[in-house]
Amino acid sequence: MERETPGDQGPDLGPGHLGQLLHRLQLQVARRAGVDGFDVSVELLLRHLARLQQQAVAQGKGLEEYIAQVGPSMGLIRPSSRTCIQAPLILWQEIIWPPPDLIWIRSPRYTHNPGGPDRGKKRHKEGET
Repeated sequence: MERETPGDQGPDLGPGHLGQLLHRLQLQVARRAGVDGFDVSVELLLRHLARLQQQAVAQGKGLEEYIAQVGPSMGLIRPSSRTCIQAPLILWQEIIWPPPDLIWIRSPRYTHNPGGPDRGKKRHKEGET
């Protein structure tokens, strides 16, 4: 539930809401520009947002449309440097399922350490106390 701030200034938008709005704008700009969402820099978007909004209004364009237009020349829209893992597509029919009689849990065997009364105690070197 949104809280009204004193003085009837509208809903209280905390830092979490601001991040959500900025991410939404990032994805809308990416969709408008026809690129991946990671190709739009959130840092540059936030840094230039006020100026971009003023310029968009001055030209009579929507904010997303204007950013998609000028973003590549500003470096705001550029190929992402994140690692994109390419994995082969495996159809479920190609998966070889384990046999139904496969034992999934084994009982533990500690043949190398039988345990005993001193197990787990810290051993000191000779001459130390």
